[in-house]
Amino acid sequence: MEVTLTCQSKGTKYNLVQSVDVVQPDRQLADRLKLTRNEKIVVAAFAASESRGDQPKASCGLCLFTMPDVKDAFERNAQMCFSANRPNRGLGFIAGANLACPKVTYLN
Repeated sequence: MEVTLTCQSKGTKYNLVQSVDVVQPDRQLADRLKLTRNEKIVVAAFAASESRGDQPKASCGLCLFTMPDVKDAFERNAQMCFSANRPNRGLGFIAGANLACPKVTYLN
């Protein structure tokens, strides 16, 4: 499964991840994000793309994602895949990502 991460600020959509890391927020940031003491966040630096391609513009943005939000996004994608609301499990612009959703097999 894949999920799309995007970052938006003041009307500009930053859609190309340039760098990403998973970090432990300090107590103040964790409190602001309503996270428990041990939950981590994803910090990603983004660039805006030139038109619809993968060439970055000079502008950039920095966004934070909580791990519970990332987990929820993956779970929603998996649920859509298995409930037949999505024909494939990938993102069309990633090479080799348009694999069919697997058939559900039940074990008795």
